[in-house]
Amino acid sequence: MSKVLIRRLATSSSSLSKQLDTAKFVKKASFDRNFPNERRQRAWEKTGEDKETFFKRKYAHVHARQLKDRDLLQEYKTKHDKKQLYREESKHIRRERKYQRAESNRYVQSFHNPLTEFVYGTSAVLAALTSGKRQSYTRLLLQGSNSSDDQLVKLAKQNGILIEQMDKHHMNLLSNYNPHNGVILEARPIILNSIKKLGIVSSENQTEYDVYQEDLGVVEQITLPVIRESEIEDSDGVCNPFGVLIDEVTDPHNLGAIIRSAYYLGADFVVVTAKNCAPLNSVVAKASSGALELMNIYSADNPMKFIQESQSNGWKFVSAGVSKTQDSKNVGMDSLKDLLVAEPCVMILGSEGKGIRKNLVNLSDFYVKLESYRSDINNGKSVVDSLNVSVAAALLMDKFFR
Repeated sequence: MSKVLIRRLATSSSSLSKQLDTAKFVKKASFDRNFPNERRQRAWEKTGEDKETFFKRKYAHVHARQLKDRDLLQEYKTKHDKKQLYREESKHIRRERKYQRAESNRYVQSFHNPLTEFVYGTSAVLAALTSGKRQSYTRLLLQGSNSSDDQLVKLAKQNGILIEQMDKHHMNLLSNYNPHNGVILEARPIILNSIKKLGIVSSENQTEYDVYQEDLGVVEQITLPVIRESEIEDSDGVCNPFGVLIDEVTDPHNLGAIIRSAYYLGADFVVVTAKNCAPLNSVVAKASSGALELMNIYSADNPMKFIQESQSNGWKFVSAGVSKTQDSKNVGMDSLKDLLVAEPCVMILGSEGKGIRKNLVNLSDFYVKLESYRSDINNGKSVVDSLNVSVAAALLMDKFFR
């Protein structure tokens, strides 16, 4: 029994080992079949080249392009660096200019009395010293050692005005870089009296006229002479007074030029609207070439009331630059002289953009428009359709007097 069992066990063990060997062979054969153990041939091996030679040959153009891009990149960086340097320099320059402006403002503020202003230009300073229209004068500033204008120095000494020498740079700061001709006068600004109305002009005595002005709340009547002499024969050299009412002229250069023309041509006075015109500062004084100091100038707080009350005393108001279709108030330029011969007149001037305010136009007695000799301008087909207000004012004033 035992021998038979041993024989069976031996037979089974040998068969089991054979089965295991068979299983190992089958498993190995299927792995190799499904996962071949072959090495892929490289590209440079196919061409028979080494790796370095293959890549140098194949990618030589790429290297050249990279080199070109690198050069472009370097060029861009160079330009960028230059721009950055320019920005830094510009920033530095702007910082320096800002510092200089701040220093200039500090200098002007430290030098300037808020109650005074700087009148610049030889004619303006000479007129200011001659007229005595300002309340006080502080000092006369001359550029460097240039005191060749003995008349200015003499007038300054007569009025007890301090004379100082100053370099051009600081004088430019005080005049805000406007032409000063090396002469600047520090003085109190001009204070205008408020005009209420114009008085009656007697036909028997046309050599003078009355002005009702307000000073510190007190209305006083003053009598002023007519500046011009009549051009009409057998008139005993008398003529009606003439004035100019300026409304909404905000450019100080235009305002100064109008005052200059009015003074030169022989207007008796100028009235500016208090709230709508440029202030009578040193710019106006320079533009007027000193006429601001010599002209009778008033301020109208209520121009409508001023016109109405003056009209009740016989004054005629003519609006310039206005022409209404089929209106009996329209007059030609050649008729202006006849108007002044018959009645005292005031010409109203407005701004170049908007003209005279409508309420003042409606109160006017007459309208006059400066006509051009060009047909395209008269027909409204030209871009240039008007004159500068100061030029138009001079031409119209001349028509009143000639």
